[in-house]
Amino acid sequence: MSWTISRRLIAGFGSLVAVVALLVGAFEYAMRTFRGQVELVTTSTLPGLIVSSEALENALSYQVLTLRHLLATDPEEWKTIDAECDTLAKNTLENFTDYESTIILEDDRNLFVKAAPAFEEYRAIARRMRQLNAAGDHEGAMALARTTAKAAFQAYEKTVIELTSFNENFAHENAAAIAATMKRTRLTVAGLGGCATGPYRRADPGV
Repeated sequence: MSWTISRRLIAGFGSLVAVVALLVGAFEYAMRTFRGQVELVTTSTLPGLIVSSEALENALSYQVLTLRHLLATDPEEWKTIDAECDTLAKNTLENFTDYESTIILEDDRNLFVKAAPAFEEYRAIARRMRQLNAAGDHEGAMALARTTAKAAFQAYEKTVIELTSFNENFAHENAAAIAATMKRTRLTVAGLGGCATGPYRRADPGV
């Protein structure tokens, strides 16, 4: 039996209502997923990447200041350098405190717990170098710079680079997940849109 115009309209309207409901559900699900992924980026990935990068930058500045201290001869300059080193150290430790609040993965935490102790170890040796230099033991300070301080800085640098690499990889994974969600949403909308217009495109089936 051939479909009448009224039957086509009823079937088409029913299909349209069903597809619209599916579209709304799919869109809400996609938006929840998308919001979760974006929130992960803004509250964990990006802050972690910024803090870990700043931690390495601060350590390099701290190292440069300490070496400047060994080259300087003016006690007033030594005091200025000591104050700048203390400020850098304070900022670095505060950044680590901020970083801890962004951690959601165990691998991230396992890397993070090594960072502050490694920095404190290098900081203590660098402070000792400056004290020796200020006391007139320049050779002793230089010996520390070439041995213990160098090893401590390299250990800290390695820890922070690993932390930064982790956050970079995590950022790439989140970006890929967001792109996949957007692609999946577009395909779902296109597929449901085709279903909605199907009854109108279908030819009379006949008897």
